[in-house]
Amino acid sequence: QALLTMIREVGPYADVPLINSLVPQLVQNLASKNQQIYTTTKEVLNAVVQHIDNGLLLQPFANSAQYGNARVKPDMIDKLSDLVLEVYVRKQQSVIRHVLPVLWHLLGNMTSSGALPGGTGNIRDATNRLANSLHLQMGDALLEYGGNLTQRHLQTLKDMLANPVQQ
Repeated sequence: QALLTMIREVGPYADVPLINSLVPQLVQNLASKNQQIYTTTKEVLNAVVQHIDNGLLLQPFANSAQYGNARVKPDMIDKLSDLVLEVYVRKQQSVIRHVLPVLWHLLGNMTSSGALPGGTGNIRDATNRLANSLHLQMGDALLEYGGNLTQRHLQTLKDMLANPVQQ
């Protein structure tokens, strides 16, 4: 509760160093097997998204979605999808710089079952939502940016865009 109050108060004044130290610490707690810790962490992350400039959150959320513990990836990819919808209109270059590499990484490393090699969870649905959030904002420019993808990965992307998954 104290952390939630602090985020509400400090949120509008949060800067990059604060966010870059806070987000990774919170994300680690998402990997907890303790349901109370997991639920509380999700509430705190929701407060972070609500009270802190979402443009500042793109990079640390993208880093967590790409490099984080396999248990947290689906949640962080979904958070990133939400950020794209909120931020793209005013920070297009930031989305392109931080979020597209995450999508390319996910498409390139996902197995046919939707799991990441060595991971514990299925990220196909979360990746689908991220791809569709990006496509909703970018239109066919998303496919143009994906021009360097392999044919298989490009086809996976097109299949995801043709069959969106709801949250």
